[in-house]
Amino acid sequence: MIKMLIIADDFTGALDTGVKFSAAGFITKVVTDSEIDFAAETAEEVLVLCVPTRHIPPKDAYSAIRAITERAVAAGIHCIFKKTDSALRGNIGAEISAVLDGSGQRSISFIPALPAVNRTTRAGVHYIDGVPVHESVFGKDPFEPVTESYVPDLLRRQCDVPIHLVSRSHMEQLHPGQERCIYVFDCTTREDLEAEVRMLYQHDQLKVLAGCAGLAESLPPYLGISQEKRSTSPAVNRLMVVCGSINPISCAQMDYAERHGFQRIHIPTEQLLDDKGLTEGAGRALIDQLWKAFCLSEYLIIDTQESDIDEIVARTSLTREEIRQRFSSRIGAILKTLMDRGADSRFLIVGGDTLLAFMEAIHCREIYPVCELQPGVVYSRIAYGNRKYEVISKSGGFGEKDILVALQDMPPIERNGMDAVVV
Repeated sequence: MIKMLIIADDFTGALDTGVKFSAAGFITKVVTDSEIDFAAETAEEVLVLCVPTRHIPPKDAYSAIRAITERAVAAGIHCIFKKTDSALRGNIGAEISAVLDGSGQRSISFIPALPAVNRTTRAGVHYIDGVPVHESVFGKDPFEPVTESYVPDLLRRQCDVPIHLVSRSHMEQLHPGQERCIYVFDCTTREDLEAEVRMLYQHDQLKVLAGCAGLAESLPPYLGISQEKRSTSPAVNRLMVVCGSINPISCAQMDYAERHGFQRIHIPTEQLLDDKGLTEGAGRALIDQLWKAFCLSEYLIIDTQESDIDEIVARTSLTREEIRQRFSSRIGAILKTLMDRGADSRFLIVGGDTLLAFMEAIHCREIYPVCELQPGVVYSRIAYGNRKYEVISKSGGFGEKDILVALQDMPPIERNGMDAVVV
């Protein structure tokens, strides 16, 4: 039976949340089919549904998430968790209110913080490494800039639900069931998070929740655990990094790895915007170049050329959304083509849009998270072409600058036997 449904708007976010439950012993699956029959899913205890609503209009996001929530409730799922971005990107207000309305509950609790990577909320203001999020690198994101750091005001832009701010020292402010509202929790430490979850459990308020991977990590003890036998994954010597993110954090990571021995190839912007096939002409030449680099390099980075998105918009008359979609779709197709040629490697895919485009390219709708290598860096397994592959994923905005170098000598991975359900 499904103990919890997690709804995420981004693939890397779906994985870094789902892995918290697989690490605790729950049978966990991440899927991309928004029309999934919840009642037919009998093997999973935690189901993570990736619905790519981050870039669509808020009213459309609301409609999609409310419909999914209503179907989940009708199927008897008693705990629904709206996974949100730890930097507050996306249609957060619309989607949290959609879960609230679709669930039939009176209130929903939202804990936006991720203390493990210093993303905290104080007096309702959300901070990234001590800087209000709208002043951080996420406020300058070329595709989805965050322009408001005060969480209640951010939510009010997309919903009309009353919002109450709750601090740890004033948790008596929580009066569940008395009025329709969203409770926004301050949180600066792991201890804050644990205390808040414990209090919500005591008030029977774990039916509908919103938050990021930090909140997910604190939930398993309150759901019941079925611990599985752990086994060891064989090591794979090669690491191919496929980066579709142009977040400054990811760019710094690619630069650092290149300085420390990684081979690096930029895909020309013209190729990223091209929608032609990869079996002839310039597309074939690009694949030949990448294949040769793969054969000669144990550690390879394939990423975008550093480009000015405004300049591309002016030059091509494409919208930012069209550029984002073309970039991710092309990179996903390139990785599939290299796999079809026989590339056998651990694949590190950077950026949720890129990961989703890759999954769509190989027509794969299921992925099984195994463990977390670092905060927000998830090791998973997928099946494609009668083979199993190791995939590491991370959001473009996660990780220290030396993360790729640290993964070079990654030891065999402890995992919990989920391979048995990958077909």
